[in-house]
Amino acid sequence: MANGMGHYYEVVGMDRHGEFSKFFSSLRSRRSTNTNQLKILEIGVGSGPNMMEYSQSGLELEVTGIDANPYMEDFAEKNARISGVPFHFVLGDVGKLPLPDDSFDAIVSTLVLCSVPNPNVALKEACRVLKPGGIFFYWEHVRSPDNNLLRLQQRFLEPAQQLLADGCHLTRETESYIMSSGFQVLSSTRYNFKPLGVIGPHIAGLAERINVEGTKLS
Repeated sequence: MANGMGHYYEVVGMDRHGEFSKFFSSLRSRRSTNTNQLKILEIGVGSGPNMMEYSQSGLELEVTGIDANPYMEDFAEKNARISGVPFHFVLGDVGKLPLPDDSFDAIVSTLVLCSVPNPNVALKEACRVLKPGGIFFYWEHVRSPDNNLLRLQQRFLEPAQQLLADGCHLTRETESYIMSSGFQVLSSTRYNFKPLGVIGPHIAGLAERINVEGTKLS
């Protein structure tokens, strides 16, 4: 992300928007007829770059965003106001969510699981606060699945990336963490955004909470 987040969103914008559209379609098809407002938790909400996606969803959403950085609150709330999204900021650690069990219809994670200290802990917490049958939406940059040269570059540059980008890892195989933390992947798509170099490989998808026996709860 050396060229800045503006460049990043220029490169991924259309595909990212398409993945959000899939997510909202899934929510729409699962929504109970007697449920008007859907509760969304965004982990690692940062400055709120996804607010415009929520505002264009065509759904009545109530968004809670959690972040460990207190300086993100004003930015996230401003973006929520501009987008017209009902929003509540929570200061906290995604590895220890200060939120009750079974309390959200969906959870959103975008460019978060690369930098949390322990992805499995964060994902198990997400699973805990997600309602039975709830959806986990993810958009994350990951280790290249098939390009050996790019993998070598990612491994070589990872120490500097962690130092300069708030602990961001370049070599995480994020979907394997998702599948081992109480979720069943329903759909996923891989991308390789070549202009982004070592952070070009991405994965996006939808997963559903499962119970301890491994069967879906919906």
